[in-house]
Amino acid sequence: MSIKTPSDLESQAYIRVDLFEHSGTNVEVWINIKPIYVHWDDTSGRPAANQIKVDTSGVVWRVRSVNAAEAGWGPFLYDVAMELATLDGKGLCSDPSHVTEDALKVWEFYFTRRNDVARKKLPRKIWPTRRDECIQYFYSKSPSLIIPELKRLGKWCEVHQTSLPF
Repeated sequence: MSIKTPSDLESQAYIRVDLFEHSGTNVEVWINIKPIYVHWDDTSGRPAANQIKVDTSGVVWRVRSVNAAEAGWGPFLYDVAMELATLDGKGLCSDPSHVTEDALKVWEFYFTRRNDVARKKLPRKIWPTRRDECIQYFYSKSPSLIIPELKRLGKWCEVHQTSLPF
């Protein structure tokens, strides 16, 4: 698995983090690589972007969807989301109701090969329906790696929103 780094971003590209709040509490985070270059998804016929959407309303942040239009950016977006979840005093886990095969590979990689990532067993009430061991945990990592580097490179933008755009 080849994970991208902040230095792999094109010169005009940056990370935009949309923090959607309700009653003063973050409920969802969208992390995008901007500007969005339109890539046509061959399976759906719709444009695709490099984006991760995360539900932040529970005891851990849950990945709702990931769209990595270009190879290597999916794991990078997971890492950014994980650093943000750690900064929030929580961790990141898969969507307990649906895990794609691509997502399962990322979680398995965190579980078996990432020494820089800590893991804790999920509370039983939010265990996923699948029994794969790697998705029965939530993960956290030092927020001193990717986010500070993105900020240092001038490739970080946080936007606070009060409602979702739909």
